[in-house]
Amino acid sequence: MSENTTVCSLDEATEENIAVTCTYNILFTNDMACSRIADLMCLLRKTDGVSFQAEQAAKRLEKQMKEYEKHMDKVYSSRASFMADVNQVIEDAISKELEILKDSIKGKFIESGCSHPVLMTAAEMAYLFIDFAIKGFDKRIKEMDERNIPESGNLLYLRLTKFLKPAEELAQRLFDGRPVDLSNKKSRKAIKAIIKKLTDAHLIAKAINEADALNPVEEEKK
Repeated sequence: MSENTTVCSLDEATEENIAVTCTYNILFTNDMACSRIADLMCLLRKTDGVSFQAEQAAKRLEKQMKEYEKHMDKVYSSRASFMADVNQVIEDAISKELEILKDSIKGKFIESGCSHPVLMTAAEMAYLFIDFAIKGFDKRIKEMDERNIPESGNLLYLRLTKFLKPAEELAQRLFDGRPVDLSNKKSRKAIKAIIKKLTDAHLIAKAINEADALNPVEEEKK
């Protein structure tokens, strides 16, 4: 399904805050991907009969996620609570569309006769959001480069390049049903709504402001 997805430009981001907005958009989307991976790993540990090859792909994917999160802890350690609150605002904003997308995908896997439709749904959601994150990163960097913003060169560590291959392999190893087309109208509509919200400069500003209110800098210095 991801082959047909597109990445929106940032909605109404001003020239003054384009660098901040782009950076937070990348961080938000990466966090969404990591959350989907965490959901997948939790389900995998509860599922019997997973093949050795699938388990190995899962380990490689989880390793990439842990390395990314470890690096993020170093970079944003002093603002960890702030970042968690910012990401929660975004997660809440897209929760309805996430459920619609998940239910739509699960329905297609059930129709396919897949042995573990819930697990396969989690695998597809993880793969989709990793794909979103990578495509979104490239779009944001392009927008920053077009505006000659030098900070773009410092963000390469945020590209989830090494996540994609093990996520794709894991989904392939887990699937055992008939061929399935996940690109249905309901899924496409939910994906479009999710991407639109993730690139909404007003929502990004709202998330930052709400997290700032919950995490006053003065308190962090005490």
